[in-house]
This record gives sequence, structure tokens and C-alpha cells, in this order.
Amino acid sequence: MENQIKNQLMPDEKIIWEGKPDKKSFLFMGPSWFIIPFTFLWFGFALFWEITAWASGAPVFFLLFGGLFVAMGFYITIGRFFVASREYDNLYYVLTDKRAVIQQGISNLEFQSVDLKKLSDIELHFKSLTSLKVFSR
Repeated sequence: MENQIKNQLMPDEKIIWEGKPDKKSFLFMGPSWFIIPFTFLWFGFALFWEITAWASGAPVFFLLFGGLFVAMGFYITIGRFFVASREYDNLYYVLTDKRAVIQQGISNLEFQSVDLKKLSDIELHFKSLTSLKVFSR
């Protein structure tokens, strides 16, 4: 993956830093702590609906309708972590002497770039220096 982002660089650009985010921290970022109780309630109620509809011999429409909610509940409770893991596998940063480039995406890689001359103030926050690769000029 790293070679694909390096193909996006201009010939006269020099890499100053490159890296990936810490995969250990991807599971519970930001608002995830607030979403988790809701996802369990959603998934639990959807399963209850589906089991009750099936046990009572409800029409097929009710089973299909409940199945959609079970599928959505499965994704927001469990599946989103697999998707986030794949996104983190493809997330890669490169800082050059001219710009910052970000590679992301699951099936189709996307590249974002920011010209460093157009930035006014930069503030950097990080938890650890364990995965830093620093390149000399």
C-alpha cells in the first residue's frame, strides 16, 4: 500500500515523514462509547422482533422487514469494527517538503493532499512515538 501513495508524489518531493495510525486505538474512537449501548438495544430488539414473528407464524413480509433491521443491527454492533479495521489497514500518511498526502479507502484507494504553503497554523497531538519514521533531508 505504501508504494501506491509514493506513486502520487511529484519527482522533486522529498519525504520527511511517513506512517500509519496505531491500530490498537481504532476500536473505540470518539463517539463510539456513546453508540455502543444504542447498538445493543437496536440489535437485541431486532432479534426479539424476528424471533417473535417467526415463532408466531407471521407473514413473510414481517420476517423480511425484521430481517432488514437484524442486518442493520448486526452491522452497527459488530460489522462496523471489521470495516474500520480494513479502513485502518489502508490508511497511510506521507509528509513531504511540499505537502501532506493521505491515502485511504477500502476497495478504491483515495488520495488527499494539502499544500503546506497554504496552511496557516498546524497543531500536532499524538499519544506515542513508537511508530514514527523520520527521514533526514
